[in-house]
Amino acid sequence: MSENNDTEQNKAPDSLEPKNVPETTDTEPRSDHPSGPTVHDYSSAEVLTQEGLPSGEEVLDPDALRAEIAELKDKMLRAVAEAENVRRRAEREKADAAKFGITRLARDLMGVADNFERALASVPPETRETAEESIQNLLAGLEMTDRELTNALEKNGIQRIEPKQGDRFDPNFHQAVAEIPSPDQPGGTVVHLTQTGYVLDNRVLRPAMVTVASARQAQNEASDEKEGPKGPGSTINTTA
Repeated sequence: MSENNDTEQNKAPDSLEPKNVPETTDTEPRSDHPSGPTVHDYSSAEVLTQEGLPSGEEVLDPDALRAEIAELKDKMLRAVAEAENVRRRAEREKADAAKFGITRLARDLMGVADNFERALASVPPETRETAEESIQNLLAGLEMTDRELTNALEKNGIQRIEPKQGDRFDPNFHQAVAEIPSPDQPGGTVVHLTQTGYVLDNRVLRPAMVTVASARQAQNEASDEKEGPKGPGSTINTTA
């Protein structure tokens, strides 16, 4: 009786016995995928190369990939360069704002300096010597105030443009208001300063108004005086 029981216990249940499983090859694609077989459903690259891609799969051209990579790289470099240009432009604008932020104030103060200059120039030296002590003190105060204003402007980078007689005319800093013949001055030189100019860190706020000598006109007048008066028709060009 015990032998029969041992035999029944050693006997494996039917549920643990291996069942018959259909044999499949490694090269057969799985059919349980909801959208059909894909590239990953194959076991090896050799089989995929031999059988080809399933329908719906696109083969990418290596040349097209290289062209797309080159295009994306070019766009990236352009974007980086543009960002660098924007950064440099912002830094330059910031520096200009700090340097030329007082331009409006400087232009307003130029009128004050002009009034001091006109007030001092309106009093001749001989009148100043014979004037009363109170008038002399007033003129001395005006001169002191004018010097203080000039020093304040120079501390902030504002310089006066005051060309002297005989200086070469510079169109970058001077503006000619008149041209007169001057036998004593060569052509293109300053004869008289009409209004003082100002410059802020090599940026012209206002050019100096000057009168320029015209040596050519002076030479023509001198030659006309030597030749004497010309008769009628002498100015007609007879050359063919």
